[in-house]
Amino acid sequence: MSLTRVFSHFVFKTGAEAISRLAMFYVILMLTSKMGAEGYGAWSSVYSFLSLFIVVADLGLNLVLVRDVSQSPGLFALYSRKLLRAKLFLSITFGCLAIGTSYFMSWTVAEQNLVYLMTGFLVTGTWVEFLQHLLWSKDDQRIESVIKTGNRLLVACASVIGILQNSMELALLYSIIANLLTVAFGWIRVYQHKTVKLNQSEKFVFSWREVWAKALPVSLTAFLVVLYLRVDVVMLKAFRGDLAEIGQYTAVMKIQDLIHTFSVIAMAALFPTLNRLWVKERRNLPDLISKLLKFILLFTTAVAAGGFLTANDLLPFIFGSQFPDAASFARILWWGLIPMGMNLVFLNLLLIAGKTKLNLVFTLISVAVNILINLLLIPSYGAVGAAWATLIAEWVLWILLFVNLRSIVAFKYHSGFRWKWFVPVLAMCGLLILTDHWPIITRIVAGGFVFLASVLSFKITDKKEIDEIKSLLAEPGKERGLPDAAN
Repeated sequence: MSLTRVFSHFVFKTGAEAISRLAMFYVILMLTSKMGAEGYGAWSSVYSFLSLFIVVADLGLNLVLVRDVSQSPGLFALYSRKLLRAKLFLSITFGCLAIGTSYFMSWTVAEQNLVYLMTGFLVTGTWVEFLQHLLWSKDDQRIESVIKTGNRLLVACASVIGILQNSMELALLYSIIANLLTVAFGWIRVYQHKTVKLNQSEKFVFSWREVWAKALPVSLTAFLVVLYLRVDVVMLKAFRGDLAEIGQYTAVMKIQDLIHTFSVIAMAALFPTLNRLWVKERRNLPDLISKLLKFILLFTTAVAAGGFLTANDLLPFIFGSQFPDAASFARILWWGLIPMGMNLVFLNLLLIAGKTKLNLVFTLISVAVNILINLLLIPSYGAVGAAWATLIAEWVLWILLFVNLRSIVAFKYHSGFRWKWFVPVLAMCGLLILTDHWPIITRIVAGGFVFLASVLSFKITDKKEIDEIKSLLAEPGKERGLPDAAN
């Protein structure tokens, strides 16, 4: 895959994701505006509870599909057919488990109705994701982005219509219909893909035992990730029961998720390429990984530092006066963007290398750390304690991944770390401090301009580095870096 194609994928996916994320974030703003912190807290509590079971609807099959088909395109038709049947069974299982378990919780009648409808929304959403992964496995990333963006826009519009009718139930019902329409369109595109015949040397016998052996560790890791992301809200509901506090905390988490999306997009655009390099030209991986981590570190450090300095003005500007404590949560949580971005790369590299058990073990440790600190801090400090638990757990995971990835020869990258990387961040922070009395939007725009200008002025990155990335992607046969050593 050439740099032009990768960059095209990144730009297209970034634009599509930006549109869809902004549309969904607008829905969040409407929800917070219409329902206030307490109403949004109730919504978030139900969503967080049901999210604990969502892994049952996939059990790791989506990522196994992408990994196997991107390495051997001839498996597309076979995997599509086999996994379709499994998805039907898993969707029914998830619905029964989620609704059945909800009866053991102390929901109000209104919250129980949300449980039913949100379960339907999540089930239909997993089918949209399945279609996206089918197209992703064929490297049909533009159409995948179109489907994903179209779905998000449909869901956003459906939600807005329901919210304007002052009904969360109608918002979910209309969103379910939007998901079903997306699934219908997506299958049309999947059937348009030509079947690639397997070569004689690629004769393949499908084995569910082998598929589950690869998928279940991934699914357990996914469950742990969901547990990591949602357990704080569930514990806040259990120990504190303050829906207004939960609403403010989850609102900040939504902003963090929106920012983290850029790292996710970069990884998604490069994932097929990294996968192929692992199989065909492993020696080129260290240089490419080094550059990817550099750009993620530059981006996340700037956002975390800028967000820390502007939180007191930014959060009231976004959510209004009903969210007075959101800034205090944000000033802690947003520093977690730095390890989150790098951990995303590290975890995907372990997946590419087939090290799913290591992936599982490290994720389990970070979840355990998160839960333990939540248990210690939430009863006394509430959402502030939950924010610190999340931040500490992310850095613990980073340490574990960083140390162990260095033992895999193909990933033994040279960071090339330079202190001058932080000059643009310091310049931006200086401006934000000096302009504390300016309007918040003006400060953000000016800070971003100073940061980018400093990146270019101090040659943190330049055309030469872009050419090196192009060479790594476009000339896989050229020997450089580490040899193809066994791992």
